[in-house]
Amino acid sequence: MGDSAENRIHPRSRRPYVALENEKAQFAEWLATPENIRRPKTMKELSEIMNVSRQTLRVWSTDYRVIGDQRKLVAQRIVEAWPDLIEAATKTAMDPSNPKQIQALKLLADWHEKQLEVDVASTEDMSDAEIKALAIRMYDSVDEDTQVA
Repeated sequence: MGDSAENRIHPRSRRPYVALENEKAQFAEWLATPENIRRPKTMKELSEIMNVSRQTLRVWSTDYRVIGDQRKLVAQRIVEAWPDLIEAATKTAMDPSNPKQIQALKLLADWHEKQLEVDVASTEDMSDAEIKALAIRMYDSVDEDTQVA
């Protein structure tokens, strides 16, 4: 007769496995939050709140499940915020007095090019996982293009 997951204790952390998975999900959520709006701000502060070491958080940050959860959350947020992002970029691109006008124009041109690729592929035939993967690819390419050198 095996113990249920709720009753099993992790041998090193001495925490129930269920609590450990919840903590990892909380950490993935924190990682997926943009740094400028994270609360708590630092990994040190988070480790103190979660009552785990910073080393534990560093190990978790390499866990494929935490990374997967983080990427899913980021993709979900991008999909939800995409209309607002495009609207903000369009306003910036239309404002000649804005110093980021050229950057916004480039972003919109890249997005338009990728949008054409999506239109050809037809998202109606795509699974949710494929749409999320596409959102991640688009996010990654936009992020690479907009980083300050």
